[in-house]
Amino acid sequence: MKLYIFLYLFSLPLLCFMQETSECELKLINAENLFKQGLFYDAENLVRSSIDSCSLKKKNKIEAIELLARIYSETDNLIDANKNIRKILKLNPNYQPDQTRIEEDYLKYFSKFKVMPSLIVGAYSEFVFPKFYTVGNNNSVLN
Repeated sequence: MKLYIFLYLFSLPLLCFMQETSECELKLINAENLFKQGLFYDAENLVRSSIDSCSLKKKNKIEAIELLARIYSETDNLIDANKNIRKILKLNPNYQPDQTRIEEDYLKYFSKFKVMPSLIVGAYSEFVFPKFYTVGNNNSVLN
């Protein structure tokens, strides 16, 4: 009996988490469908709400940000498209959009961005012996 209670209590949060994730993924699928129908404003609102209210996995977050960038490039809001492409490349510098399902104009725009690795190294002295350290390993996104 105790085992059943334990299993029930353990699985309840897991089921709630799985339900939240599937709801978020459904929002993104609906937003993609709205985008394909040309309802860019509605798709943008749905993607923004899913990014703000859901704890998305990295892959889903990149897909959501990419959809935002595609929406902005379709509506000729290139400043926001630019910001979102930079976010994608900061999350995953090796990211390449799926060429089979994405518009040619967006792919051409995306190809203009380059990721340049940068490494910051510093040194400081403590009495007699200098110490070397690495501050960060960041990537710069250029377009």
